[in-house]
Amino acid sequence: MGLSLTVLPLKDHKELFSDSVPCYDRISFDRDYKIFAQFVDCGAQFVDCGETEKPTIKTSIIPPLLSVGTYEDEGLTWTRVDNYGEQLTYVYAQQFKGLVLTDKTSPKNKAILAFIAALPVDTPIILLWR
Repeated sequence: MGLSLTVLPLKDHKELFSDSVPCYDRISFDRDYKIFAQFVDCGAQFVDCGETEKPTIKTSIIPPLLSVGTYEDEGLTWTRVDNYGEQLTYVYAQQFKGLVLTDKTSPKNKAILAFIAALPVDTPIILLWR
């Protein structure tokens, strides 16, 4: 089993404090544990995780009243937890600027990071781990 990351950028920071937010924008990273490990402790629980460092980017749990809507095969589903049963977390677009990339970072991941860099710095981005 491997770890995957889908980011759900919100339209503005006010949505973070509503009771529900449908996440129309959903962008999935190529699997890159050097990036993922900067947000979470990948640990040995994931196959192919390899040697990783401890997280360097602080994430926050979504506010207690917020439900996140994502579009899945069965339609719109609402949740507060990821596929591992952990509460959803978020960071602000500004925090992505602190990511350390390697020369092996895929073009797709670089493009996702360029998109995030173009967002206002206070844009919340929900991290959906799969």
